Amino acid sequence: MAKLGKALMSLLLDKKAREALEAKAAAPRPATQHVPQTPPQQPGQAAPAQAPHPSQEEIYARLDEAQQASTNRANTPDRQRLIQEALKVRANKAKMLEELPEEQRRRLQAMAMMSFMKSRPEG
Repeated sequence: MAKLGKALMSLLLDKKAREALEAKAAAPRPATQHVPQTPPQQPGQAAPAQAPHPSQEEIYARLDEAQQASTNRANTPDRQRLIQEALKVRANKAKMLEELPEEQRRRLQAMAMMSFMKSRPEG
């Protein structure tokens, strides 16, 4: 190992961890053998047909189709109606809170914070 590597290891790792790392680096690696992906062909048997890799243009076209399909699915009329209703409910609740006197609003906020803190799991 280079001197700089050893210096950093001495700062960041304890002795036992350094020794384990050095032992692992010094251990001989087993030679990897090439494993054929297809089984050997028997005489008289035709080679299996491989699907050609799609071109970059085909990949982009497929991605665009998938993105368009997900966008169309996300913007259904029912979903838009539900979003609009939720925004109206939120606006009404915000208006109700704004109409409360300052003292009641502070008490309500304090109660909400206490409720939130009690519902949190201890960690």
